[in-house]
Amino acid sequence: MSDLKLTISENPFKDLEKVTKKAKSRALSRALPFAKKKITQVIKDNYTVQTSAVKEAMSVHKEDDSAQIIIIGPPLGIDKFSYKPKYDTTGATQRPVRVSVKRNVQRTVGNGFVWQGHVFRRVGDARRPVEKVTGPAVPQLIEDPQILDEISEETQDYFEERLQHELDYELSKNGNK
Repeated sequence: MSDLKLTISENPFKDLEKVTKKAKSRALSRALPFAKKKITQVIKDNYTVQTSAVKEAMSVHKEDDSAQIIIIGPPLGIDKFSYKPKYDTTGATQRPVRVSVKRNVQRTVGNGFVWQGHVFRRVGDARRPVEKVTGPAVPQLIEDPQILDEISEETQDYFEERLQHELDYELSKNGNK
């Protein structure tokens, strides 16, 4: 005959809060790069902006149990989007400059020219003044509610999946002790 010995601690859930906090922090750390990548992908699917310009505009602020991805920045130069021709169009090589901010939509810049990789426009009929042609800022590219919903839904699903995985890991680790 075997003896069964059962010990019950005073508070079996005392470490549960610590375990959930650690799992939530790890899941959040994994979900942040996913969210940044998703934001970049969605913007690139709809606009011709350079990936580096989008990444430079994003910053992450993480606290103990929450995080924010903040997207700020000034209007981007048209040189951060798709434009043609890529060579200088001053002097004898004058050609119309076409820019594409949204995918599959091209527009011609009136009185525009390319010089040293930047797109400029003449203001008025005179040779000077000129101004640099700018497009939308990165925060404006993501303002569409449909885009925001898609990003937040997928990021939330990913976070929940990671949280479940981290909780399972922590509980199995603590259960094996």
